[in-house]
Amino acid sequence: MTEPTGIEAEPKRAENGAAPADPPVRRFRFFRGFRRIWHGLHFVGVLAAGIAVFVALVRAKAPPEILDMTLPPLPVAAATAQEGDHPSTIIAYGEVVARRSADVRAIVGGPILRVSDHFANGAPVAAGEILIELDPFEYERRVEETAAAVREAEARLQENRETSRHQADLVTLAEERRDLTQTEYERQVDLAEQNVSARRTLEAAQSRLAAAEAELTQRRQQAAASAAKIVQQEAVLERLRAAEARSRR
Repeated sequence: MTEPTGIEAEPKRAENGAAPADPPVRRFRFFRGFRRIWHGLHFVGVLAAGIAVFVALVRAKAPPEILDMTLPPLPVAAATAQEGDHPSTIIAYGEVVARRSADVRAIVGGPILRVSDHFANGAPVAAGEILIELDPFEYERRVEETAAAVREAEARLQENRETSRHQADLVTLAEERRDLTQTEYERQVDLAEQNVSARRTLEAAQSRLAAAEAELTQRRQQAAASAAKIVQQEAVLERLRAAEARSRR
């Protein structure tokens, strides 16, 4: 058995020393390589021919016709620009809605005599236009009643003030009477200590002093009540005057 050197093993020599003939395997490999080269050249030739035909067709194709789309010049009117107001009039159908709404109601009540034709939602109303006219009889009657109540309250307040002044005078008299009885009682105490006055006289002076103090307390209470009535009547008068002002609006 022989060892290979390179791709193919060295062929055995003939017994007579002559060079051996090429084996059939090497010849087959040679033809197979040549066939591959031939096929590659054939593919390249076909591809080149196809490219040449495509280029020829593209060059032979006529370019698309380009239409002339240029518009003819249009006549225009020229004018000098001037600054000014330009009103824009738009004619359309729609509904006008107010941005703000308010509830209209009368301050005073009474029978309705007349209602304006414009008294409706969305109707135009002129400034100062009378929408509803009420019968003034009830209004005037309430005004007179509140005015009479104010006058009565003013008279009662004046009376209370006079009563309060009178009560203040009575308090002053009661204080003077109490001071006199206090002085008399102290004098009777001194006389009793000196055994000059009888005990009955001292007891009588003491009774008069107690009565004077009780009267003074009563007068002061009445004066305080009169002052409280004045404050109360002033509040009543203030409320009545406010009601009268509201009724006259």
